[in-house]
Amino acid sequence: MSRFVTVTTSAVILVIMLFISWYEGSGIIEDSLSWGSSTPLTNQLGIDIQTGKEIVVADYFYYSLKTNPLYMIVAFLCAGVIVFICSRSAMSVGICAVVFLALALAFFASSSLKMMTMVFVLLFIAFSGKLVYRMRFREYHSI
Repeated sequence: MSRFVTVTTSAVILVIMLFISWYEGSGIIEDSLSWGSSTPLTNQLGIDIQTGKEIVVADYFYYSLKTNPLYMIVAFLCAGVIVFICSRSAMSVGICAVVFLALALAFFASSSLKMMTMVFVLLFIAFSGKLVYRMRFREYHSI
């Protein structure tokens, strides 16, 4: 029962944090000076931004992460909790830890202090996943 409550609570918090991040990131529509540097997906797709309405929604989350990363950090933590609690095999826990590690490495090139905070949170989630892997699937390892 406690797993169900934990997963449900984490899912609700995750959705709320994603909505808040989406709202915070929509501020890029008015911030025309950041259109070049804070819209990597829109630029990658070759979309010419004229009014700000052309910006891809995923770039809202990127802008939110650059300006106020707290909500995205909480969202990633909740996602990590959900994934690691719901994983049923050693392989799925390992894959999830590698995915969070890859996300951390993707943000590692950033020079922003806020983005580096995100890197450390993602690394924390990845290494926590490794600990979960060791604790839950202990019988597969010989010491």
